[in-house]
Amino acid sequence: MPKTVTIKIVTDPSTTANLVLTGGVNAAAVTGSDEERVLAAGLDSKTYTTLSGEFIFNHFAALPTADRAVRQALVQAVDLDDYTEITTGGKGTRARALAVSEPLACDYNSVEGTIPDFDVDAAKKTLSDAGWKAGPDGLLTKDGRPLALNVIFNNSRDTNSAAAEYVATQWERLGAKVKLTGGDYSFVIANTFSTTDLSSWDVSIGLTLGSDTPSIFAKYFTGPPKPEGVNFASLDNKKYIELSTEASLLPGDESCKVWEESERALFNDIDLLPVSTTPAHMFFNGATSIYPPSSGILPGSAIRVLK
Repeated sequence: MPKTVTIKIVTDPSTTANLVLTGGVNAAAVTGSDEERVLAAGLDSKTYTTLSGEFIFNHFAALPTADRAVRQALVQAVDLDDYTEITTGGKGTRARALAVSEPLACDYNSVEGTIPDFDVDAAKKTLSDAGWKAGPDGLLTKDGRPLALNVIFNNSRDTNSAAAEYVATQWERLGAKVKLTGGDYSFVIANTFSTTDLSSWDVSIGLTLGSDTPSIFAKYFTGPPKPEGVNFASLDNKKYIELSTEASLLPGDESCKVWEESERALFNDIDLLPVSTTPAHMFFNGATSIYPPSSGILPGSAIRVLK
């Protein structure tokens, strides 16, 4: 086991790849286009699963996404299989639950049967039935308010940016005015989870909350919003609150069925939606781990330095 551990914060994927290839670091998670060249070098690696795509809708009262009909139409307008193919570069699969990191505390599919089918015409009807009307320019308005969306996305990889452009195109076909605001993961956190202006964003497709247990999410999706709490999307799903509270009091496997139902409550109301997962690699040079990473993080007790 190492006597000391030094952690380096590196935001550029290519620099991260170069460091682990040259031995500048002993372990690093590398994703995106640089992953292939590190794999080709034959370094030791361990795989793990990441939640690579997630839609989170802001429920702040002044925003259009506080309206369930709007959230439903936005999901109906996007082919989530195509989105998964684009954002994962063809390497990923559709997400089955909120928690996807191994080892899973609960293994279930809470997404199946909760999401409206891809149908652009149905999405347009959903909005029309909810009172959204198209003007001469094709843009939708309701009570004098335009359907304008500020969409926050992670542009760290080309595939993420391409997926965001696809989503924007689909929503513009509905008659929405879409502003894409992209940056690295720190930018996404700063402009969603950490922002002090709760009305500054409508949809996040770049903030992915990863865990191996469903219990971790409850504090972020219940309770007061900032500054009193950490309910950053201002969610108020009564059924989720009830079921997640019940599940948190149950032991082990007994809680899993209730956690599954609690997540279904979120997805049925289209509060948020896990979309895609991607296999990823932690690469090693001069070190290894006796356990696989979880969400790209190594358990401290697992690290071994090679002589």
